Amino acid sequence: MLKTFTPAVLLLMFALTGIGWTQWSQDPSEALNLPDIPHGYVVTTDSLGGAFIIGTGEDYSRTYCTHINRGGELGWDRWVTFMPGVDIDRALGPYVCPEPGYLIAVLFAEHHNDEDTLWEIRAQKVSLEGELMWPDSGVSVSDTRLRDEVTYTDMIGAESDGEGGLIILWKEDSYRIVGGGNRILERQSFRAQRLSSDGESLWGDNGVEVLPDVDGPANTHEIGGKLVSDGAGGVIMVYHQGGTQVRIIGGQRISNDGEKLWGDTGVLYELNSYLFIGEAVPDNHGGVLFSGQAAQNERLQVRVFRLDQNGDLLFGDGNGVVVKDVHYRDGSYLKYNYLTQASDSIFFVNWNGNTDEEPHSLVQAVNLTGDLVWDWPGLTVNDVDSICFTLTGVTSFQSVIYGWRAARPDSIRRGALYCQRIDMQGNRQWADEGVMLFDRRGWSVSNVITDCHGGAIFKISRYLQHINRDGELGIPLTIRGVDQPLAPGIIEYSLFPNPTNGATTISFLSPLVNNKQLMFFDLQGRLIFKGVIPAGVSSHPIDVSTYPSGSYILQMQTGAFDSQQMLNVVK
Repeated sequence: MLKTFTPAVLLLMFALTGIGWTQWSQDPSEALNLPDIPHGYVVTTDSLGGAFIIGTGEDYSRTYCTHINRGGELGWDRWVTFMPGVDIDRALGPYVCPEPGYLIAVLFAEHHNDEDTLWEIRAQKVSLEGELMWPDSGVSVSDTRLRDEVTYTDMIGAESDGEGGLIILWKEDSYRIVGGGNRILERQSFRAQRLSSDGESLWGDNGVEVLPDVDGPANTHEIGGKLVSDGAGGVIMVYHQGGTQVRIIGGQRISNDGEKLWGDTGVLYELNSYLFIGEAVPDNHGGVLFSGQAAQNERLQVRVFRLDQNGDLLFGDGNGVVVKDVHYRDGSYLKYNYLTQASDSIFFVNWNGNTDEEPHSLVQAVNLTGDLVWDWPGLTVNDVDSICFTLTGVTSFQSVIYGWRAARPDSIRRGALYCQRIDMQGNRQWADEGVMLFDRRGWSVSNVITDCHGGAIFKISRYLQHINRDGELGIPLTIRGVDQPLAPGIIEYSLFPNPTNGATTISFLSPLVNNKQLMFFDLQGRLIFKGVIPAGVSSHPIDVSTYPSGSYILQMQTGAFDSQQMLNVVK
């Protein structure tokens, strides 16, 4: 049964259905318009080409979601409340799609007794049809209830476990109340829990301890953590340690069974400069790449590091590879550095810098050995007279799609939103100035997700717009070769888990009518496997346990056309 808001709240929320929202717009002056709420929305993929949209009520008393399909059409006739069975649920995030067509949200639930207000971390799963898969009150991530006045919880992140569930990592900050009601931070604890696809806690009632409790002054505590999948059903956490004097970075890898693979205390490394971690992505070989802002000798740098599957720190003798280096002075800064995976071995880096010095946002690429792929200082996303703000990217087929706000000197285009697709060789796939995504002034791209077919869905304030891999607005394409146009007769399917270390499953949106030929090729074009998927099936398992680590091309013959998709195998 769908759980919804009260009629008064629904009246406000149903403004969504009264604004003519029927499909993606092909006009850059228009876009899908969400209701304007104080705390905004988060958009995440459904792994089928559409998106889940999550919002928070005005007083943070409820978190709710709805769904749009790959054509930009509203999939549900109402907003669904995640936890109608508790007094209050507040968005903690993250929101993870652990398998195609399902969303898991991690939230706070409020409880009361005679003395205290207690907070508990809970999770809820929603299907593509808008049905709650777990109890109305969600399921408990940890049975430790936190006193609102003494302990605060901060989510580090959550990642799919490759089996329809997810692994959640959080931090608990414990305080001591002193005179005048002041609080002194005494201890930080890092814990993780794995929830199965059915909502069962697999690592005990309180999860597992990721790092030992950290005691002492606040400037010795671990902060700035990031979480990524290790590609084998586990996760990797990376963090920087300290307050204003940050020279230590660390990491821990947790297996699918909750085992700490890098020792009880993880790995710690001392750097030759202060570093604040910005972003992290899997390296597709059981390790992690992460970027950070470094400060040394009156210079600011963007550096990229790699921890391999064993926790060894690579690149630059352990101090990372420098992709940006500027002399610090008033008005010069580097911040918000991002990593985006372009392929199994190439990663794009971008950052926000001083727009007076560099009106064109720069992008650099790094490979798995720590080499810069392009000439220093990188390449620009366009050649026109444009100042780019908040450059945000998402993976496309062997490329990255970037979106940004472009402040241009003429009054007509000043402040419009643009996007560009850049391949691994640094070539722009669309017009040199990019494609106008949305013609609105003063707003920036705040969120971007894949459309699962090489295109992207951009969130711009309370608007959504879609661009396909060919640079066309509002025209979804299906899974095909990288640059093939849309054609009839294509079979829609998903591949999960991907990456995998042993098995994966092809899931079809509708049962196959005819037998289909299935082939696997390596990146050199050599045929690895050939078989047949029988008619009538909705899913088909594939055993790749004997394949070496690497990327493979899955090709399925669908009538006169070949549907292709990349499969990453990680051992």
